[in-house]
Amino acid sequence: MAQAALIPALLGVLLLGSGLGAQPVATGPVKRVWPVHAPVYIQPIAVDSTKLLGPPPSPGSLAAEADMEAVLMAQAFRTPEQEAWAQHIDSDGIFKHARELGPWFTPQALPKCEAFFSRVLGDAHGVSAQAKRLYARPRPPRVDARVQPCVQLPGSASYPSGHSMQAFLMASILADLLPEKREVLLDRAHRAAWSRIIGGVHFPTDDIAGRVLAKAILEELRKSPEFLKDLNVCREELDQARARRSRP
Repeated sequence: MAQAALIPALLGVLLLGSGLGAQPVATGPVKRVWPVHAPVYIQPIAVDSTKLLGPPPSPGSLAAEADMEAVLMAQAFRTPEQEAWAQHIDSDGIFKHARELGPWFTPQALPKCEAFFSRVLGDAHGVSAQAKRLYARPRPPRVDARVQPCVQLPGSASYPSGHSMQAFLMASILADLLPEKREVLLDRAHRAAWSRIIGGVHFPTDDIAGRVLAKAILEELRKSPEFLKDLNVCREELDQARARRSRP
């Protein structure tokens, strides 16, 4: 079965269609889209999103109704703590994992890792940007004005979620480098991805598509000798940083 068929099915297990009609489209300030860098390890066409994901739920379908209901329910019950987390993740990045990994995990201590993840994420966002342009799904507030985001509304399309893709890609690579932290890193990725639904700027199917895309991107990255070489450089730097931390 294609991944595209799984996405509405997964959402249907979570929520039943609500029958809520769309309201006038929201307007407001938008922030700029993800920067797209020149490819280093993989080209944007390395992942065929048409085969991997397929399109998002069609407007007016039960899956689309359930998607919107999830966003509205997340908004209705979100707490100040959830809003603060969504705002923290809004500008997510590799060194925000210091909450999980410790204060030693900084760009000053790990400049080679900083450069490595910048290249990786540049390539990854090139892939996701291509998929976003292909499907051009409007963000939740652009579909229904009842959605009131607690984070800035991006100018890019909604599907797939770039934040979800990035969160799971960063977590997966960090888990390879720091296997003892795998569980906490993947838990963070799930919470980071869901924060975009809480924030009101993504649908659940955007999140799921981002996760699927992250896995496919990582598979392609691992085929690149240059990526594997730089990954080892990053691993050595991490080992050195942790060794310095453990010295009396």
